[in-house]
This record gives sequence, structure tokens and C-alpha cells, in this order.
Amino acid sequence: MAALLQHPQSLAWLQEEIHTLAWPPSDSPATPRLDAVVQEVMRLNPPVGGFCRRTTRPVVLGGVCVPEGRVVQVALASSNRISSSGATDLDPFRPERHLEGGEGLTLLPFGGGERVCLGQALAELKIRLMAVGLLQQVVLDLATAEDLGIMGTTLLSLNAPPAVACPGECWPAVEQLCGEEACGSSPLQDHRADQD
Repeated sequence: MAALLQHPQSLAWLQEEIHTLAWPPSDSPATPRLDAVVQEVMRLNPPVGGFCRRTTRPVVLGGVCVPEGRVVQVALASSNRISSSGATDLDPFRPERHLEGGEGLTLLPFGGGERVCLGQALAELKIRLMAVGLLQQVVLDLATAEDLGIMGTTLLSLNAPPAVACPGECWPAVEQLCGEEACGSSPLQDHRADQD
């Protein structure tokens, strides 16, 4: 709700759809705007900070060599601000982006694969029911000059050069195992499938 209160144009855009829905809901009607708002909130403020994987072989991630057996964490809030299509406006709250497509975003707010959150469907249902119920029955507004920012928050630039160079003892092993193309591989690959 804080994101909608901070962006009244998005709130008005969503309310156009919300006010057409029956409450309490008797079925599950198509709600593209509500879905877009939920996806955008989850993109900017994922319910889980990230997930970890252990490397099964040396791998190069963002120009940094990670040896075998090391734990790598994917920080979802940061990775959700990177687009494979080169989109540059990923910091502002803009739910419409999820209806336009073409942003090149991969969202994993509940994790993914075999370790996906078992409560994902229930959580998403409750979020939607709460949003519809509140926005249909209550008028929310920000108090004058209210600051909803988080104190001390600093977003790190993910385009900065890596702080650690690939150590010489690791690089030959990466070249041998992965080849030169390892530098261009996705940092989110799960190498556990290679253990057959």
C-alpha cells in the first residue's frame, strides 16, 4: 500500500479496475492491473531477500571467479533491477511495465525450481484479496509531508566493475571446465543438474 500511496497516479489507475470487481469475490476474474501492481511491488520489495547455491565447479559470475564449493547468494531486490533487454528505468515504481512486456525481467520473489516457496499460491491470493478489500472499502491517503523512505538505505550500482579480480589459480580451471564462453553464461544457472 505504501508504494500506491507514494504514487497516486498508479493508485488511481488500479482503482479503475478494483471498483469493477465484486466483493467478496465469487470467482476469479481477470485483473491485469492488480496483477501488474503485485508483480511490481514484489519486484522492488521481494518477500525473501535472496537464495543461496553452492558451486559444484569453478564458475565466473560477473567477471569474478568463484571456486568450487563456495556459496553464492542471489540478492533478489538487486537482481530485479537488472534487465536482459537493456531497460534502464527499473528503479522507479511503474506497474504498467508488466503489461507492456519486453522488459526482460525474471522475477523470483518466492524462489524457484525445486526450492520454490510452498506458500506462494496462498500468499499471492491473500495479497490480492487484501488489496481489493481495502481499496474498495477504505480511502487511504498520506499524511502531509510523511516520509515513507527507509533511513540509511543505499542502492548499490550493479554496473560497477567487480571488486575482486579472477585469481590466477582459479582461471585455468574455469577455462578447462567451462571454456572461454563461461564469462557470458548466466550467473543464475543452477549447476546441480550437471551432477548426474
